[in-house]
Amino acid sequence: MKKEEYCAILEESFLGIPHDYNLDVEDIIFQQDNDPKHTLKLVKDPDMNPIENIWGELEGQVQCRTPPPTTKNQLWAALEEKWKNYI
Repeated sequence: MKKEEYCAILEESFLGIPHDYNLDVEDIIFQQDNDPKHTLKLVKDPDMNPIENIWGELEGQVQCRTPPPTTKNQLWAALEEKWKNYI
């Protein structure tokens, strides 16, 4: 497996596992062996913090709204709506 393939697995598949199985991310321990593809800088760069990824997903969905939110209250309402649909 090439390092790019491993990174793609981490970014596309692994980050969704806690949500898919209704797991609390605080209870998960991510471990890797010392295989060279696991220790490269490229592999260590993906953000494994699930809350950051969820915020990024919500942000993307809210930005796609037509019309986009223009006030704080509209933004909050859009975020709440998307969050309820996400969980």
